[in-house]
Amino acid sequence: DHLLKGAAGKGGGEDGDSSAANMSSSVEVVPTVVLMKEHGGPTLDDYERRQGEGGGGGSYGPLPPWSSDPRLNFQHLTTEMLWWQNRAVHKLRLPGEDALKSAGYMHAWLFHPPIVDAPKMLQGMLGEIESHPSVDEITIDPGPTYSSLSEMISDAASSNCDTLINCTGLSSQKICDDTSLTGGRGVLLHYDRETAARVRYEGEGDMEKDCTILCEEGPWGSETKPCYLIPRGKILAVGGTYLEGDEEASLRPTEAEKLREHARLLGIDTENSESVGEWVGFRPVRKGSVRLEVDEEHS
Repeated sequence: DHLLKGAAGKGGGEDGDSSAANMSSSVEVVPTVVLMKEHGGPTLDDYERRQGEGGGGGSYGPLPPWSSDPRLNFQHLTTEMLWWQNRAVHKLRLPGEDALKSAGYMHAWLFHPPIVDAPKMLQGMLGEIESHPSVDEITIDPGPTYSSLSEMISDAASSNCDTLINCTGLSSQKICDDTSLTGGRGVLLHYDRETAARVRYEGEGDMEKDCTILCEEGPWGSETKPCYLIPRGKILAVGGTYLEGDEEASLRPTEAEKLREHARLLGIDTENSESVGEWVGFRPVRKGSVRLEVDEEHS
């Protein structure tokens, strides 16, 4: 709700303050297309079975619960329907209809979620905190690093802090002896959103609007090596991987080559566009669930 309001220019402020302005400029509602080979949703058989059972409304198939939110304008389309709409209305920069069909992607989801320019939003949030009149200026030495929770608690106590929030991510493996965490390795290439050359598909006309494109099925992608493009702020982020237990901190040459292929498949003219950056990161992954609790042992 907060992000959708921010994208609409309402933000979190009541009087058009800097908080609202920062939210509005950091969040963009971006049309998103998920490519699928199979139907991936309710079918005629689902409908007829429910009618025979005296069923009324409700879900007829495996569409996700969030798809019912009217603000997302969710549609479940065949590739023909997607491209019919695109030519007539949306003008999204999508792979051509023939290219999608040749790869076996016969269905798609189309919806409109908020996309966050995270670095810009975090910088804005920091600025709001620093400029707030009730916040005292606190100078924190960037060192030392901590090797245990007890060191953190001792340092916090010396600064008269009565609360310590531990959100150390993967470092909790070492600091808190949390063995349930592992790293999910992701990789990206960045292209300049304004200057990157785009592929022109014969017979499809000029498409002028950026969109997010995601594919987790072959031949273009998979669950551990998804193929996607996300417009985010001034860049186009092309991914990616989701590899648990892979600890390589740099982008491998083979991965860079694969990401360039993803960029080409999703509409970037890679022969006339160079990437402007790369990223490798590790998402904290916990088996079971998120951990949010008070540590009674140290309270």
